[in-house]
Amino acid sequence: MSTVKFICFSDTHGIAPPVVDEHGVVAWLHGGDFCNYGLDGPWIASEKKLLAWSKKRTIPVYLVRGNHDYGDAAASLIAQCGHDISGCIVEVAPHLFVVGVGYSGRSYGDTPKECDLAKVCDTIVQKARSTLSSDDACIVLSHYPAKIGDFLADSSPANNAAYDCVRTTIEELSPIVVIQGHVHHLFGVKSKHEYSGRQSLILNPGPTGGILTINMTDRSAAFQDRLTAIN
Repeated sequence: MSTVKFICFSDTHGIAPPVVDEHGVVAWLHGGDFCNYGLDGPWIASEKKLLAWSKKRTIPVYLVRGNHDYGDAAASLIAQCGHDISGCIVEVAPHLFVVGVGYSGRSYGDTPKECDLAKVCDTIVQKARSTLSSDDACIVLSHYPAKIGDFLADSSPANNAAYDCVRTTIEELSPIVVIQGHVHHLFGVKSKHEYSGRQSLILNPGPTGGILTINMTDRSAAFQDRLTAIN
């Protein structure tokens, strides 16, 4: 399998993503805040819609937890709609793995401190070292963004919501792609960075989503944003 495709979203906040063509796609990847606990909005009505949406999926849905995905109710809903891979490594295609970096506290305002998320990142890096071989490649799926200078250069408030430990994880794993969310005014932003001689595409798909295509032959990636819903 030289080309692998994914449908990517983040920060849909209790609203079901649009139904899009899943033909030729391996999986959905959701960068957190799948739920909307803690904020006003159409949450009660959307819970049933999310469950109905999940029943129509023909491919796996992999998610990481964001700050609005807290508590037992969110855990139960996510379990019914997909697979929470926070702190896990999942093989999604031959020699291609998704590394999940997620965190939720006791409320939506309980975002992780650097030391909190560093524990998650350290654990996942240790798992990656024991799981991934030199022939393998990975995608980092993280709700919380990495503190990378030029990605946030025009978004100084976002620097307070970015993490050195996520950047360190990226530097350690040299992923083909980093999918992240959390910072809403960076929806749709993407950039490329080089780690250990390998180029990584870093993107924030946001709630409008997009198609991520990975070429396993040359370990490159492209992202087509703003998907068109189908009936």
